[in-house]
Amino acid sequence: MKKFLTILLALTLVLSLAACGEPTGKRLGRNKTVILVTCEEGQASCPVCKEALAGLTAAEEEFGMAVQVLRPASEEDREGQLLAAAAESPDLVLAGCSVLAEAAVSAAKQYPEVSFAVLDAFLLEQSGGSSGNRSNLLGVTFAEFEGAYLAGVLAGFRGQAVTGFVGAEEDAFGKAQEAAFKAGLQSVKSDGTVLVSYAGFSADANEAAALIAAQKKFGAEVFFAASPYADGSICDFGVQKNYGAAVQLVIESALRGEFAGGTVSYGVKEDCVTYADFAGKADAAALERVSQCTEQIKAGTLVVPKGVN
Repeated sequence: MKKFLTILLALTLVLSLAACGEPTGKRLGRNKTVILVTCEEGQASCPVCKEALAGLTAAEEEFGMAVQVLRPASEEDREGQLLAAAAESPDLVLAGCSVLAEAAVSAAKQYPEVSFAVLDAFLLEQSGGSSGNRSNLLGVTFAEFEGAYLAGVLAGFRGQAVTGFVGAEEDAFGKAQEAAFKAGLQSVKSDGTVLVSYAGFSADANEAAALIAAQKKFGAEVFFAASPYADGSICDFGVQKNYGAAVQLVIESALRGEFAGGTVSYGVKEDCVTYADFAGKADAAALERVSQCTEQIKAGTLVVPKGVN
């Protein structure tokens, strides 16, 4: 009997040490599942879905949960794949890009006990409004105006008399980026002119290029373009969104049981938003100022303005 108790105590000690040695993140994901549904283009052709998959892979490594990836065969199959994912009763169904938003709204209604998140889905609030009120459906958005502010700081260091700004929709999101870009530029260069145009979220990216060409005729030499037009072939600056980091944050909240529906906005503080410098002409002083602004935003000592101006 004494020998049996000794063996039992030794076994208990071994198991305890094994549990203590397991990383906290791995314990968080134990016996849990996350399913990513991409668009029909999949991670090979869709840059957002590609980054979403990278975020899922990083989360799998950190948390050790089970993962699946589903891809619709066509646009008509989007809801079917989301429903198939929900039928597995996972801890989270993640829609990899905003084109899946409408299908995710429908699937979330049919599976109210399953948590759904849609990446880059500010359009959820613009397509009926009710989708944002479901407790099991989360729209993951980005504080793009914070990245626009940082881009404005860099633009200010270029010292040009006239700067061009091309937004997408002239709505609250677009005007927030415009105001933030101007504020960043003016924090470095108080004088100068900013020419403002909006492409209207045209399906034709050439619209933004045409607007920039028109601004050049009025003397603009440095240009910022908002998503989806931020392209080094037509502009100097844009906003960069870290979709992979956002995916990891959403997955962690779901695994911790802290998932809540509605809308979440990730920005500079969460390392999900920054500037894009396509021209690559920023000098050491400009980069140092941007680094300082980034740290101030994270610390809360710099609040980026997003009012209309």
